[in-house]
Amino acid sequence: MEDAKESRPEVVDTAVRVDQGWLRRQRDRHRVDGEVAASEIFGDRRRGDGGQRSGPLVGLGTGPGEVDVEAVDADRGGGEALVLDHLAAEDTAPRALELIAEWSLLELPGDAVGLAGQVRELAARPPWSGFADPTAAILAASGFGHAAAPVRRAAAELAGATPERPSQAVREVKGTSPVELLLARAIGAEWLDRYVEEWSKVSLEIDGADLLKNGVEEGPAVGRGLEAALSAKLDGEISGRDEELRIALAAARGEIPED
Repeated sequence: MEDAKESRPEVVDTAVRVDQGWLRRQRDRHRVDGEVAASEIFGDRRRGDGGQRSGPLVGLGTGPGEVDVEAVDADRGGGEALVLDHLAAEDTAPRALELIAEWSLLELPGDAVGLAGQVRELAARPPWSGFADPTAAILAASGFGHAAAPVRRAAAELAGATPERPSQAVREVKGTSPVELLLARAIGAEWLDRYVEEWSKVSLEIDGADLLKNGVEEGPAVGRGLEAALSAKLDGEISGRDEELRIALAAARGEIPED
C-alpha cells in the first residue's frame, strides 16, 4: 500500500510535482532485476541563466524491461518534478508518455500516446514540417498546460468537420492556430493536408482598395466582397483579376447571396 504521507503527483501547468519517495517506489516496481543499465533519452538541459537542469526524466535500455525513471529539478522553488514540456520536445516523447501511463505516474487521456506518435510523424514530413510546434501539440494531447483543454476541443471539432469544397475548408479553419491544426490532423482530419499544402496559399489579385475605387463604401461590404471572390477562386469558379473584381463587386453590392 502506498504510504499515506507521500504526495501523489500534482500537475502544475507543464510540470508535475512529485514526492521523490513515491516516484522511487513506482520506478523500483518496474525494475526487472536490481540495477538497470539504461540509456538516457533526456540529457542535461541548459537553463536561461546558463546553469544546468538535471536529467534524465526517463531512461530506456535496449533489453526487455530495461526501464528507469527519475525526477528532474524543475527550478520551481524546490522539490522534484517531471517537466513535461521537455518530455514533449523530444522525438522519444510517445514512448516516454507510454511508460508514464504504464507506470501510473500520471493519468493521461487514453489517446495521448497515439496522438503524440502521430504528431511526431506529421511534424517530420511535408507539408507539416515546420508548420506548427509539435511540443505544444503533444502537451495538449497529453492534457497538460493551461491551454490544453481548449486546444484539444478546437482540434476535435475541426477533426469532425467534413468540408465538401475548398472554400468550406478555409472557413472551417478560420481562427484556429497552427497547433490546433496539427493536432486535428493527428486526430484524423486528412483534408487538412490539402489545406496546408494548397488552399492556405491561395490569394486574390485584388484588394479592398480596388472595391473602394469602384464605388463600394468602406465597411463590411468590402470584406464580404473579397471573401466571395476568394471562395469562388478556391473552388475553381473564377480566375484572373477581372473575374475576381466582378464577383467581389457583385457580392459587396448584395447581388450575390451569402452562403
